[in-house]
Amino acid sequence: MCHYGRLACAASDSNVAFDPRVIIEDGVCKLADRSALAGSVATMDRLIRTLVQKAEIPLEDAVRMASETPSKFMGVYDRKGSLQKGKDADILILDQDLNIRAVWAMGKLVEGTCTL
Repeated sequence: MCHYGRLACAASDSNVAFDPRVIIEDGVCKLADRSALAGSVATMDRLIRTLVQKAEIPLEDAVRMASETPSKFMGVYDRKGSLQKGKDADILILDQDLNIRAVWAMGKLVEGTCTL
């Protein structure tokens, strides 16, 4: 139902969905009448922070869950999901609070992402 609205808001701080049948409240996509959940708008960095800071999962395990595991599931582990010679070199730099400070895609710094 709210697939389009949910994805359109996932990478923003917006509280407004693009589908009038849903609302975004407390970081969760819900039916407008609040009768059911309609999806998540959480970004991966937020999910990693939650795993580490609230669920007390070691950072190394949380990062593996967010990178290596999905890449293997999607069949792209030959080029994504870990730092190895010959892979795409998609890299995030996080600060001590696990906020993104810089992003590299295909080995190149993504313009506007470096806050080091």
